[in-house]
Amino acid sequence: MDSFADGWFSLGTLTWASGLNAGRLEEVKSHRGGVIELWQAAGFAVDEGDSFILQAGCNKQFAT
Repeated sequence: MDSFADGWFSLGTLTWASGLNAGRLEEVKSHRGGVIELWQAAGFAVDEGDSFILQAGCNKQFAT
């Protein structure tokens, strides 16, 4: 994720691909410095090796 500019995934979505949260969709609050912050905690514990898919967000600004 370091190859993406800060904020690229802000207001996007994170979909869990494996683990106890597999199939759950979460809303991304912010993305900065390779760290993703979700609006709500994952429904179940996140374990090492759990994978996810990130979708870039949109802040509805024409300039971005």
